[in-house]
Amino acid sequence: MGMRKITFNADADLLDRAEQIAKAKGTTLEEEVRQWLDDFGREDGSSRHESRGMARVDEAYPPSRGSLSRC
Repeated sequence: MGMRKITFNADADLLDRAEQIAKAKGTTLEEEVRQWLDDFGREDGSSRHESRGMARVDEAYPPSRGSLSRC
């Protein structure tokens, strides 16, 4: 599987907090996003999306708050 680079804009405070949470878990924000994207993209619908609290993040910071573009 090849990797593609993406960039996106997000609230700076949210990113700072997310990086702190990832660091406390012994991982990186990049790895957490990769895992979330992998789970989210599964065809069978099984994912950590709800079980890991991403649904709460989506409610607090809807996708329309930032933009996503492929590089």
